Amino acid sequence: FMRTSSLIQESLQSIAVDITRILEISITEDDWKRYTKGDKGIFVRKLVGFRDKNKLPLIKQKFEKDSEFREYIDRFIAQYDNLLSKAAQGDHSGALAATFQTSDVGKLHTLLSKALGREI
Repeated sequence: FMRTSSLIQESLQSIAVDITRILEISITEDDWKRYTKGDKGIFVRKLVGFRDKNKLPLIKQKFEKDSEFREYIDRFIAQYDNLLSKAAQGDHSGALAATFQTSDVGKLHTLLSKALGREI
Protein backbone atom coordinates (compact mmCIF):
# COMPACT_ATOMS: atom_id res chain seq x y z
CA PHE A 1 0.00 0.00 0.00
CA MET A 2 2.74 2.48 0.88
CA ARG A 3 4.38 2.15 -2.54
CA THR A 4 1.05 2.61 -4.34
CA SER A 5 0.20 5.51 -2.04
CA SER A 6 3.50 7.19 -2.78
CA LEU A 7 3.00 6.83 -6.53
CA ILE A 8 -0.52 8.28 -6.36
CA GLN A 9 0.68 11.20 -4.26
CA GLU A 10 3.48 11.92 -6.74
CA SER A 11 0.91 11.91 -9.53
CA LEU A 12 -1.34 14.29 -7.56
CA GLN A 13 1.60 16.62 -7.01
CA SER A 14 2.40 16.52 -10.73
CA ILE A 15 -1.19 17.36 -11.65
CA ALA A 16 -1.01 20.31 -9.23
CA VAL A 17 1.82 21.76 -11.35
CA ASP A 18 -0.48 21.77 -14.38
CA ILE A 19 -3.44 23.19 -12.44
CA THR A 20 -1.21 25.99 -11.12
CA ARG A 21 -0.03 26.75 -14.66
CA ILE A 22 -3.55 26.89 -16.10
CA LEU A 23 -4.83 29.11 -13.27
CA GLU A 24 -1.89 31.40 -13.98
CA ILE A 25 -0.84 31.51 -10.35
CA SER A 26 2.46 33.28 -9.93
CA ILE A 27 5.33 30.79 -9.90
CA THR A 28 8.68 32.12 -8.82
CA GLU A 29 12.12 30.89 -9.72
CA ASP A 30 12.48 29.88 -6.07
CA ASP A 31 9.34 27.71 -6.40
CA TRP A 32 10.91 25.84 -9.34
CA LYS A 33 14.21 25.45 -7.48
CA ARG A 34 12.41 23.96 -4.49
CA TYR A 35 10.44 21.65 -6.77
CA THR A 36 13.52 20.40 -8.61
CA LYS A 37 15.37 19.90 -5.31
CA GLY A 38 12.65 17.54 -4.11
CA ASP A 39 9.88 19.69 -2.61
CA LYS A 40 7.23 18.12 -4.85
CA GLY A 41 4.38 19.50 -2.73
CA ILE A 42 5.19 23.18 -3.38
CA PHE A 43 2.51 23.55 -6.06
CA VAL A 44 -0.12 21.74 -3.99
CA ARG A 45 0.56 24.21 -1.16
CA LYS A 46 0.33 27.16 -3.57
CA LEU A 47 -3.08 25.93 -4.68
CA VAL A 48 -4.26 25.35 -1.11
CA GLY A 49 -3.32 28.98 -0.47
CA PHE A 50 -5.81 29.80 -3.25
CA ARG A 51 -8.73 29.02 -0.94
CA ASP A 52 -9.89 32.60 -0.56
CA LYS A 53 -13.67 32.47 -1.01
CA ASN A 54 -13.47 35.15 -3.70
CA LYS A 55 -11.25 32.88 -5.79
CA LEU A 56 -13.40 29.74 -5.62
CA PRO A 57 -15.72 30.97 -8.40
CA LEU A 58 -12.67 31.32 -10.67
CA ILE A 59 -11.98 27.60 -10.27
CA LYS A 60 -15.59 26.70 -11.11
CA GLN A 61 -15.65 29.09 -14.07
CA LYS A 62 -12.37 27.72 -15.43
CA PHE A 63 -13.63 24.16 -14.91
CA GLU A 64 -16.78 24.85 -16.93
CA LYS A 65 -15.00 26.61 -19.81
CA ASP A 66 -11.58 24.97 -20.14
CA SER A 67 -11.53 21.29 -21.11
CA GLU A 68 -7.82 20.88 -20.32
CA PHE A 69 -8.36 22.31 -16.82
CA ARG A 70 -11.44 20.11 -16.34
CA GLU A 71 -9.40 17.04 -17.32
CA TYR A 72 -6.72 17.83 -14.72
CA ILE A 73 -9.28 18.49 -12.00
CA ASP A 74 -11.23 15.33 -12.77
CA ARG A 75 -8.00 13.31 -12.79
CA PHE A 76 -6.86 14.84 -9.49
CA ILE A 77 -10.20 14.12 -7.80
CA ALA A 78 -10.40 10.56 -9.18
CA GLN A 79 -6.85 9.71 -8.12
CA TYR A 80 -7.37 11.20 -4.66
CA ASP A 81 -10.62 9.23 -4.25
CA ASN A 82 -8.71 6.10 -5.33
CA LEU A 83 -6.08 6.84 -2.69
CA LEU A 84 -8.74 7.11 0.03
CA SER A 85 -10.39 3.91 -1.16
CA LYS A 86 -7.10 2.01 -0.99
CA ALA A 87 -6.41 3.46 2.46
CA ALA A 88 -9.81 2.31 3.71
CA GLN A 89 -9.20 -1.25 2.48
CA GLY A 90 -6.21 -1.77 4.73
CA ASP A 91 -7.12 0.43 7.67
CA HIS A 92 -10.47 -0.15 9.28
CA SER A 93 -9.81 2.37 12.04
CA GLY A 94 -9.77 5.19 9.49
CA ALA A 95 -6.42 6.58 10.63
CA LEU A 96 -4.86 6.49 7.16
CA ALA A 97 -7.85 8.17 5.52
CA ALA A 98 -7.82 10.87 8.20
CA THR A 99 -4.11 11.42 7.60
CA PHE A 100 -4.65 11.83 3.86
CA GLN A 101 -7.63 14.13 4.39
CA THR A 102 -5.58 16.50 6.55
CA SER A 103 -2.58 16.41 4.21
CA ASP A 104 -1.95 19.12 1.62
CA VAL A 105 -3.40 16.97 -1.18
CA GLY A 106 -6.46 16.31 1.00
CA LYS A 107 -6.89 20.03 1.59
CA LEU A 108 -6.60 20.66 -2.14
CA HIS A 109 -9.22 17.96 -2.82
CA THR A 110 -11.54 19.68 -0.33
CA LEU A 111 -10.89 23.07 -1.95
CA LEU A 112 -11.60 21.79 -5.46
CA SER A 113 -14.70 19.91 -4.37
CA LYS A 114 -16.00 22.99 -2.57
CA ALA A 115 -15.30 25.23 -5.57
CA LEU A 116 -17.19 22.85 -7.85
CA GLY A 117 -20.09 22.38 -5.44
CA ARG A 118 -19.37 18.69 -4.96
CA GLU A 119 -19.90 16.79 -1.76
CA ILE A 120 -16.77 15.88 0.13
